Amino acid sequence: MSTPMLIGPVGLVFLISLFKPKLPFWASSDAPGKRMKPAFFYFLEDIGAVDFRFGREWREKVNAR
Repeated sequence: MSTPMLIGPVGLVFLISLFKPKLPFWASSDAPGKRMKPAFFYFLEDIGAVDFRFGREWREKVNAR
């Protein structure tokens, strides 16, 4: 039972990101009102900037691409 509870919400976010809705709240470095990027982008951006300690400069470079 725990696998669907962990994978389900993540899968839902990935599914919603396919339709690129406007964000109602901050998501990583995207402000409310901007179009949602693919969910994998947020995953990559947060893991790189926080866990690998690349920092804000790395986030800005990723956003520029």
